[in-house]
Amino acid sequence: HYKNETRNSKDLLAAKNNDIPPALTTTNIYKPYTDGYVIIPDVRGMSIKKAKRLLIKNGLKPKFTGSGKVAWQSPRPGSKELPGSSLTMSLKH
Repeated sequence: HYKNETRNSKDLLAAKNNDIPPALTTTNIYKPYTDGYVIIPDVRGMSIKKAKRLLIKNGLKPKFTGSGKVAWQSPRPGSKELPGSSLTMSLKH
C-alpha cells in the first residue's frame, strides 16, 4: 500500500511540473533593432551597479538620482533611442 502512494505522488509531481510557466528573469526581453537604434531595457528593480552595466553595454548613458534600487526610468522600457542617449533613473530603498 505504501509503495502505491509513493508512486502516485511522484506521478502527480511529474504532471504538475509540466504545467509550470517559464520563470521570470531580469534579462533584456526586447530584441535589438538593426537600424542603428537601441531599445531601452527595463532596469526597474535593479541595483545601480547592475543597471549601469546593462545600460553601458547597450550604448546608453545612465544618470541616477537617489539610492537603492531603480524605482522609475525615463525614457520608458521598450522605447527606441539613439545609442549614446541618456537614461534617467530615480532610485529608492
